[in-house]
Amino acid sequence: MAEYLPFAGKNAIAEMSVGLQFQLPFDSKIGDSIEAIKKEFAEDFPKVDPVQQFTLSVGTPFSPPSLPNPQGAVGFVLTKLKPDSSPARTLRAMGNSLSIHFMEYESWQQTKGLAIAYFEKCLRLIGALEKNGAVAIFMRYVDRFTFDGEPQAANAKLLFREGSKFLPSVIFESGDLWHSNSGWYELLVDETKTLINLNVTSATQPTVNITIDHTNIYPLSRPCNSSVELFRGSQDQHPLPKIFDRQHFANTVILKNLLNEKMLDTIGLK
Repeated sequence: MAEYLPFAGKNAIAEMSVGLQFQLPFDSKIGDSIEAIKKEFAEDFPKVDPVQQFTLSVGTPFSPPSLPNPQGAVGFVLTKLKPDSSPARTLRAMGNSLSIHFMEYESWQQTKGLAIAYFEKCLRLIGALEKNGAVAIFMRYVDRFTFDGEPQAANAKLLFREGSKFLPSVIFESGDLWHSNSGWYELLVDETKTLINLNVTSATQPTVNITIDHTNIYPLSRPCNSSVELFRGSQDQHPLPKIFDRQHFANTVILKNLLNEKMLDTIGLK
């Protein structure tokens, strides 16, 4: 019987990410901490790639453009590889965000514990908060389901519950190729409006895959310049673990309202 199968067998998570957004992009001062970062995370993230900043000047039609000039590292990407050399886990400091990406997912409690420990170590080494306050916390889940059958037999009814408030009804009559993109605000933790983005796509490549890409971004009430306040909270600021739990719960609510009973039972969310 043709059916959709979860990407990872016991769950459908292709990637799960959490991150902190800062007031300003990182500058070349972060490069001073790369050696300490490399040493601290040598076991968990053996591969280290500095992120370089370049300046490019465009010439006139009669003179060639100047070559990019390296301005020093303004970030880094730490990677733990799978046996096939694809990323299993990455820690990134790029632009104005510090994020952790898990391409192998066991459980929420394990992932949450690792993410908090990595953030604590990294923020201590780069000293970002004291100079550049955190302003938002984001979480992203990418779930993937592969259709086991002929592409022409693929139908959204085999995976999703009809009448779900998160999907337009037309997709249930659109066969194997469709896309839904939506966004809204919710009161996720307190009275602060949290932005929710949900992209659901069915594509053939070469088999039929459905991807659920869900991101929520929780803005802090004010810039946070203290690790103690970030991780333990204060009178007007919730601690990071509590915010993570609410963001994770929001993702679970969306999946329970999207997927049919059979798939919820398969991935342990029924």
